[in-house]
Amino acid sequence: MWEIDTWVNSSHVYLDGVFSDDELDAILKLGAACDKTAGVTFSGKDNYRKSNISWLHPNADTAFMYIRIENAIKAINSEFFKFDLSLIESLQFTEYDSAYGGEYKAHLDLGKSEVASRKLSFSIQLTDPAEYEGGELAIYMGDLDNPEICKKERGTMVAFPSTMLHAVKPVTSGKRQALVGWIRGPRFR
Repeated sequence: MWEIDTWVNSSHVYLDGVFSDDELDAILKLGAACDKTAGVTFSGKDNYRKSNISWLHPNADTAFMYIRIENAIKAINSEFFKFDLSLIESLQFTEYDSAYGGEYKAHLDLGKSEVASRKLSFSIQLTDPAEYEGGELAIYMGDLDNPEICKKERGTMVAFPSTMLHAVKPVTSGKRQALVGWIRGPRFR
């Protein structure tokens, strides 16, 4: 059904074709219609994250996204990560605009309380990469000076353990939009 592509060490996985072009356009339209707020970090550090976000909670308009993503994550997880997963969080529509130097410096997708149980993170590229420059999703594999730069094709899902250090490089021209999410599960043993 989907084409799953992994990096040699399987630290992160690509999945193409989760959504059709028409569905990606519908997601962009839903995201544009929502009120946006400035993205913040758990640490509250200023200038660490420059983005605008909105939440696409489960409802009749977003049900197709949740169903498709849950099926995609099940396929990825059963083949590669084999984590004990239980809950998908509300989806985050994220914009990184060159007008304000959109970026998210290196971070983990973990925090205190309920987000401490995040196991898998994912990002789905909504914007055609010809519409912006910069904004690469970078995953750090031990060498902090040479992160792995992820594919930027529209519609590509990148899934990786929430414990992996990653960043969104500064957008230097245009606007990058992505659908971001996290899957929780019981504590690791």
